Amino acid sequence: MDRRNSPPYALFLLALSVFSPIPSFADVKTFQQTFYAPDYDQGFLLVDYHYFDESLDVLDYSSKLSSTFKPESASSIYLGIGYRFFEKGLISYQRERSKGKITRDREPFLLESKVDGDRLGVRWQIGERFNFDWSLELAYLTREQPEVAINCYEFQGSVFGAGTDSTLSFADPITDAPLPRLESDAQQSTWAATLFANHELFDRLNVTHHVLIKQSDIEINTRSPLFDIESPFLLNSSFGGRKLSEIIASFKQDLPQQAPWKETSLRYGVAGVLLLSDRWIANVQFALIKVKRNGYQRVQGNPNYKSNTILSTSLWYTPMQNVSLYVEGMVTQHYLLGIDELTYNQRTSRFFEHPFAQIKTGFVLGF
Repeated sequence: MDRRNSPPYALFLLALSVFSPIPSFADVKTFQQTFYAPDYDQGFLLVDYHYFDESLDVLDYSSKLSSTFKPESASSIYLGIGYRFFEKGLISYQRERSKGKITRDREPFLLESKVDGDRLGVRWQIGERFNFDWSLELAYLTREQPEVAINCYEFQGSVFGAGTDSTLSFADPITDAPLPRLESDAQQSTWAATLFANHELFDRLNVTHHVLIKQSDIEINTRSPLFDIESPFLLNSSFGGRKLSEIIASFKQDLPQQAPWKETSLRYGVAGVLLLSDRWIANVQFALIKVKRNGYQRVQGNPNYKSNTILSTSLWYTPMQNVSLYVEGMVTQHYLLGIDELTYNQRTSRFFEHPFAQIKTGFVLGF
């Protein structure tokens, strides 16, 4: 957005999402992809909040999932700050805190988890070439899902853990306290480079192209006392008509792989910002994403999606100086593919079969 024609965006952003099973992508990066040059003098502070529960599932996404797990509620908050350390350079930092609940029709009936993340970016205005205004951003992102402990888990008719109906339970050899059936944690680290090219088609329309390259290292760790069983007597014992060793092997195949893998994505997007009047602005963005994974062990019969398409549109209203309100809608072809790398693994790939939609509203106070 050309600063000469734009309303004053900058200091404070609060957005409420009304459809986001796993909120993860309304942040500093998305804000910069939408508006090439928002009207702030020295910097900005961004606060973004999402919330979802079953009553807001307007597209009935949950019922389309071929999984025992269904999203129940989720929320996330992003705190971002950007500072123009000199005329052509901007440094930004963002803190993410997300949490969610999912339900299951068998043990465990409810699971809760959270994700913490940090993002640091530096953006530099390169200058004008070929009638385009160019800029480049380099960013580093880390995200972590702290350990989740599942005390009781039903798999293929057998119940393992500390539940009252457990087929097989485990206890600490020293304290005799029940041990969790399964423990899991995850980490992501990402390097990203984005090249922006902006040009003004006419006085009220700005178009910004961006090319984003990301490489992410992803590691998911799962642990269970089941995996430590070495006794031939137990491994050959029958549970529900099957040997325990066969059940353990099948269960391991149903979990994310233990070895880390890399995901590299290439995204091209184009956004148009149209100044409808002194108070109204319309924005439309279209993006294509291609994904490549190295070291990822595909499970036979499971889908392996490698591309995504994104279409979003927003309408902004400025009722008074330094205050802007907006509503935005977004549709993706394959859920969060190429957007949130931590969500894709052997256990969750089936969630990416269906289109995903989000509607959010928010406001900006500028200085």
